[in-house]
Parts: sequence; structure tokens; C-alpha cells
Amino acid sequence: MKGKSPLMKKLVGKQHNLPEHLKAKIKAAPESPNKKYKSDAQRKAVHASKAEQSAMKKKAADLHTRSMAKNQQ
Repeated sequence: MKGKSPLMKKLVGKQHNLPEHLKAKIKAAPESPNKKYKSDAQRKAVHASKAEQSAMKKKAADLHTRSMAKNQQ
């Protein structure tokens, strides 16, 4: 886990009003999956590279299909 330890996590909103066992579960939970990327730019770059790889695979499959069809003629 990156950042602070679970013991250092602050409760958000009215979570301080919850029973102690629920507070402990919140503090023990891992970081939010929404914080997977350090910045919005990093998220966009990762998704753009994935889209580019997908497009390259599709193009390669299309070329393979065309060459197979040409060989059968």
C-alpha cells in the first residue's frame, strides 16, 4: 500500500460517528481503486497506449485475413 499506513488514515465525513468495529474496517481497507494512477495525465497515457495496441492487433488480424483470402483465389 502506498502512502500512509492504515493507522494514519483519517476518517471522512461523518465516519467518526460509526461504531468502533466499522471504523477499524475502514482504516484497514486498502486505498481506493480510483487512485490507481498518480495523475489524470498518467491515466490517459495508459489508456491511450492500450487503445493503440488494440488497433495494431486488429490491423494485423485484418491483414492476415486478407492474405489468406488472396492465397485461396
